[in-house]
Amino acid sequence: TGATSTGTYHFQRVGFWKGRIAVSDGDSDTPLAVYAPHWTGNRGELTLANGTIFQRTQRGFWHQTTEWTDAEGQWMVRATANWRSQMLVTLNATVPTRPETGMLLLLTQYLTAVAAMEASSVAATTVATS
Repeated sequence: TGATSTGTYHFQRVGFWKGRIAVSDGDSDTPLAVYAPHWTGNRGELTLANGTIFQRTQRGFWHQTTEWTDAEGQWMVRATANWRSQMLVTLNATVPTRPETGMLLLLTQYLTAVAAMEASSVAATTVATS
């Protein structure tokens, strides 16, 4: 769960084979949006309840930069994480700020945290044999 000036959002994984992330507001379980990751994990699509779609791509050797684009293909938000999961966020000054921007930033932080947890659990369960 995360909060911005535009609202409170709850993120929850749904599905098994094609795992998605449902985004709802803090007061109800009605989905505001659904994020569907691409099978490669370095991109995905956020579809809002009203049909608006945002594309997510990751760039860099370790996929440290996340970029969100709108339906016209213009980037809106760039977030670059360092090794301590701190983020530098850049908003495109030529694109009007939209109410969904807060949701995009929180979803980016959520996805970064989940990826870090999954990587650490894999590292903790890896056993070397000789």
